[in-house]
Amino acid sequence: MSVIGYDIGTFAAKAVLLNIKGKGSSRQVHLLGLGLSQMPPGVMSQWEEQPVPARTAMSAAMKSLLKHCKLNAGKFAALSLSGDTMIIKKITMPITSQKELRKSLALEAEQYIPYPINEVIIDGHILSTDDRNGQMSVLLVAARKEVVYSYIQAISVTKVLKPAVIDVDALAFYNAYDFHNPDSRDNVVLMDLGASLMHTTVLYEGSPHTIKEESIGGQRITEDLEDAFEMSPDEAEAVKLGAAQAPNPAEAAEVVDRIVSNWIAALDRALDSVRAEIPEYRPARILLAGGSALLNGLAGQFQSHFGVQTEIFNPFRDVKFNPKKFDPAYIDYIGPQMAVSFGLAIRKVETIWWSRLISCPSRPSGSPPAGSCRSPSSPSWWWPWASACSSSRPPWWTPRWPTSRPRRIPRTPSSHPWRRSPRRPWSRPPSSPPSSSRPTP
Repeated sequence: MSVIGYDIGTFAAKAVLLNIKGKGSSRQVHLLGLGLSQMPPGVMSQWEEQPVPARTAMSAAMKSLLKHCKLNAGKFAALSLSGDTMIIKKITMPITSQKELRKSLALEAEQYIPYPINEVIIDGHILSTDDRNGQMSVLLVAARKEVVYSYIQAISVTKVLKPAVIDVDALAFYNAYDFHNPDSRDNVVLMDLGASLMHTTVLYEGSPHTIKEESIGGQRITEDLEDAFEMSPDEAEAVKLGAAQAPNPAEAAEVVDRIVSNWIAALDRALDSVRAEIPEYRPARILLAGGSALLNGLAGQFQSHFGVQTEIFNPFRDVKFNPKKFDPAYIDYIGPQMAVSFGLAIRKVETIWWSRLISCPSRPSGSPPAGSCRSPSSPSWWWPWASACSSSRPPWWTPRWPTSRPRRIPRTPSSHPWRRSPRRPWSRPPSSPPSSSRPTP
């Protein structure tokens, strides 16, 4: 059964619904629906101070996309976290198995999490091991329970959708990349340039090695253009994307270049942290996604600075769709903005049946379901698990779907006074009510 991937950002809410059939080279992916709905300004950025308006806006956006974009084929929803609501950090700890990791992770992670350990949901995945030193590198992800439950409540308010996955933006983008490049072992950089945040995921031999997040988004360009030319937000957004001309094009270009230089500097810092561990590291490609990736000439600026091939990532590259329903030009334009939504939509209910709160399609024993993903020891371990599972499931997360109607238990022939019985052809009504056959505890 398909899952609707919802990417709820500070500027817009995006949704994608796919139909995936087959596996491997015979796999076919069909686009069933997609849409984009603008969010109320400033609501999602004030999640901590005013959670109720943010949750209400999320539910309204999901219902609006569900109705107007014809996403009725999807009954399950997948969302993702980012920003201050979660923490992603690479830590070092003594070598242990993936099965035993959850038990020891809470003790090790307490020193890295600025919240009480009982207020967060944590999970981790082993990246690499050093047998000589007895240490291993683990990707730690933690999310505040309050925020996660608010996301779940926002889904439940729709009264149509059921929660399936709570993921992480950076890893959802990686899942979208890995979906199209399942056998890749290349060193690639994935950059998601959103309205308020930018995520940088550095891949080493096909697997995430470093994930960085900084509060430098495309909204900063819009605000600076508003201040520089005293224009409305819509006019500034049009100037930023090249749909309109600024009163002073040279000054507008300086405003844009100032923020782009911050993005380039952030990627330089991420690569420096990787080279501190792997001195010979050099990316083969840089892939840009997000609404801000649509800036004119952005890929060329990254390519000229780093000397690395830079492309705009389009998750609908090999996806089939009905051209009468979807304009191909629009699909090409909106594709980079849908990278996270696509990474959420490729999830299937079967693969998350045993998953904990924040998604890994792993059974309680820690082993992935047969056929759902490659071996965890593989360098390109597919990470649809996307982090932050707790050691104990929340009450609402009992695997209940697919639901079935309660089966009516028929009465046994001998318990009814006027029914045939295999032992007695006819049974007379008892002179006294029969005693209960339920065993006494």
